[in-house]
Amino acid sequence: EVELMIRPERLRPGPEGDGADNTFDMTVDDVINYGDSLLVIGKTHGLPLRARMVGGAAHKLQAGAALKLAWSPADAHVLPRSPAGRAGPPV
Repeated sequence: EVELMIRPERLRPGPEGDGADNTFDMTVDDVINYGDSLLVIGKTHGLPLRARMVGGAAHKLQAGAALKLAWSPADAHVLPRSPAGRAGPPV
């Protein structure tokens, strides 16, 4: 089994509608405004997730909001899943 890792700054708002590749929905738990970017903290399929977005409107990202995110296959890193269930080299 493997884990897929994508850097938080490589995620971007996804297109609206169906049929786009490499998208998923995130439920927003919190938003931290750094001035030049937003760190959006939430979950997807029950797993923790962080996305850093340049610009954007923090007022639209309230706790409980659904956010569609997209990513490029070139930004993905495939890591082997360790026996303990955490990504990393086999133990």
